[in-house]
Amino acid sequence: MSMELVIAIMLGMPAVYILVDIFLALNKREGDTYSEIIRASSKKFMPLSLLIVFGFGLLTGHWFW
Repeated sequence: MSMELVIAIMLGMPAVYILVDIFLALNKREGDTYSEIIRASSKKFMPLSLLIVFGFGLLTGHWFW
């Protein structure tokens, strides 16, 4: 793969996730956005939210340090 394609994918995928989340937030269904699903799941299993936060911390450290 060329570097330009990889950069385009890296910039495009977050945009797709954001657009899907906005679309889900604007419809009339309750509990279908990413944050609503994670919040409901975390109420049932608290370590899930801690694993998600820890995972994003590892990813941030990997990218920027």
